[in-house]
Amino acid sequence: MTGPVAFLAATACVAAGAALGVSTLRLPSRLDRAIAWGVAAGAIVVSTLLLAGAVFDRLTPWFVLTLSATQAALFALLWLARGNRFSLPSAPRLGPLVDELAADRWLTVLVLLAAGQVVWRFVIAYLMPPYAPDALWYHLTTVAGWLQERRIGPSVFTIWSTVYPFNGELLFAWPALLLHSDTLVDLVQLPFAVLAALAVAGIGRTVGLSRRGAAAAGCLFFLAPVVLSQSTANYNDVIFISFFLSGFHFVFRFLHGLSTDDPGSSYAYLLLGGAAAGLALGTKWLGVVYVGVLTLWLVGHLIVARLVRATPAAYLAAALLVFVAPLLVLGAYHYVATWMRFGSPLYPVRVSVLGTELFAGRPPECFLTQPGSDGAWWREVWGQWKRDFFFLVHPRFHAYSYDDRTSGLGPLWSYLGIPLVPVFALRLWRRNRFVLLNLLVPIAIMFALQPYRWWSRFTMIVIALGVIAIVAMVEALRGRRAVALKAAVLVCVALGVAFPILKIDGEYWAHEILATARVPADERTVGRIALPAYRWVDRAPRGSRIGVDTAGVYFGGAPFVFAYPLFGKEFEHRVYPLPQTSEAVFARAVSKRRVSFVFVGRGRPIDRWMERAYHAGCARRIYDGLLYSGNPVRAYRVVEGCDWPRLERPLRSGGRGRSDPRTRGIDSLCLTGRARTI
Repeated sequence: MTGPVAFLAATACVAAGAALGVSTLRLPSRLDRAIAWGVAAGAIVVSTLLLAGAVFDRLTPWFVLTLSATQAALFALLWLARGNRFSLPSAPRLGPLVDELAADRWLTVLVLLAAGQVVWRFVIAYLMPPYAPDALWYHLTTVAGWLQERRIGPSVFTIWSTVYPFNGELLFAWPALLLHSDTLVDLVQLPFAVLAALAVAGIGRTVGLSRRGAAAAGCLFFLAPVVLSQSTANYNDVIFISFFLSGFHFVFRFLHGLSTDDPGSSYAYLLLGGAAAGLALGTKWLGVVYVGVLTLWLVGHLIVARLVRATPAAYLAAALLVFVAPLLVLGAYHYVATWMRFGSPLYPVRVSVLGTELFAGRPPECFLTQPGSDGAWWREVWGQWKRDFFFLVHPRFHAYSYDDRTSGLGPLWSYLGIPLVPVFALRLWRRNRFVLLNLLVPIAIMFALQPYRWWSRFTMIVIALGVIAIVAMVEALRGRRAVALKAAVLVCVALGVAFPILKIDGEYWAHEILATARVPADERTVGRIALPAYRWVDRAPRGSRIGVDTAGVYFGGAPFVFAYPLFGKEFEHRVYPLPQTSEAVFARAVSKRRVSFVFVGRGRPIDRWMERAYHAGCARRIYDGLLYSGNPVRAYRVVEGCDWPRLERPLRSGGRGRSDPRTRGIDSLCLTGRARTI
């Protein structure tokens, strides 16, 4: 069973299970419960798909629906066992919320802007097919490969689909599997943008912001250009930051209680913090830095509590266990599997500490994208940040995008965040050093340790710090000064939001996206809407077998063609990587797989072999043009019942097999100028 019924039924089971599970924790705050529900729902989806696809090798809608219902039933039993027999989780009351908004026009404007953006981004996600390059390269290729094999395992299409953490891809797989379509796949990051905003609001409350101020900080985070742009792209940066900020929030709440000798729901906070941190660790390699710092920060506080306040060691040991256990369960499984498969948890990157090599691999520089501004790290950072002063420095239309490498933090950060964070830090030094130590210092360490300090989609945590600092200063000021700062905030937000509204992701104008509403839903494909080079896929008979060239310029580099669109909008085609060792091996693979279509980068070995077949009458060209960014490709239709032409000598390729560091010198030179992100 696939379609809306299966999707709604399974999702309802997840929602109910998360609500029942959170209610057993008896958290004191509605905001805490809302954040906890988002974390629990994410954990249930990830664990359900891992059980179905990696443990039982049965990644099918029926099996996933059965597991979802089973998990919901188990949470219901736990809920009853905890004595909640007659008290269902209460729904939020709208009256107090309306009163809060009516009393604060500034907050009302921010909430309306955020709500409007949720609706607009939903429209974009529904009307547009997946179109982001990295999504078509490996994020969604990972998902489509799982669905084709009906199991979760190593990918045959690209090394990154195997070695990257894939909690984000598991979340993309949820609607893809149950709907058997990619119609709502673009929508997955949007609710996590809302979760991240709630986490920022929660951190703001712990810092000392009022309820209205915390809500304003959450709205400001959500309205940052890079967050909006990422919310409808099949990348995993918003998913990562939402889980990490949720984990940070719960750990921060625990540390605040520990410092005042009033832990309250401390174990619950640590359980949720560990689960959220684990989900973040299993989503992105950046989690090794972020979650590592957060964990060490927690351990440091536990040691201080033991030495200074003589807190019982048993309590502290139990607290650490409660945090670490869900972290490892939800975040470490991928690294362990990669370690067992390749001999390194971060394969294919070399891991060294203080000059000592822990795991062999290629230097990180082989895989890092170079910043636009060369020089010291602060030059790299400032070279990107200053570009958000767009009407002063770069007087042009500023098209923010999901992968923005020249800006993205937005004018709110440039004009108000940068100058007000130091003021906020000075104020904390004088009035609240606990917050200074546990908010600003760990974020500064995370920022300093990560490799992409200049890249907006990797540094969204500084937006969280910036909006909290801005709102704190709004609440610290009085009279006309507070009004002036609020007005400045609204101007910066309006400028930052206007550009992602008018031109989506730097490529599609808003009216162009709205015009696609006239196209039937099943015809809004990658080929028709985004990349015409794939239009022939829409005309291919359902169930076609398509061979794809997976070669790249260098090991781990982007392939000459993207595999994901070849699966079709409803994953109706079967796609196979083609061998490149020799024409004879290639021809046998085409025959064995009964491949009907071949898609290849022009001039590659497979293309030369297909050209020979074309001239011999054994293949027809059905596309010969550009894929994107001047990348030429060709598509061929294989003629059935034709004798394949033979070569006298095998023609060796320079493809992926020759570049694998397991078979060649692992310390060979790499092309850093063409490197991709890690």
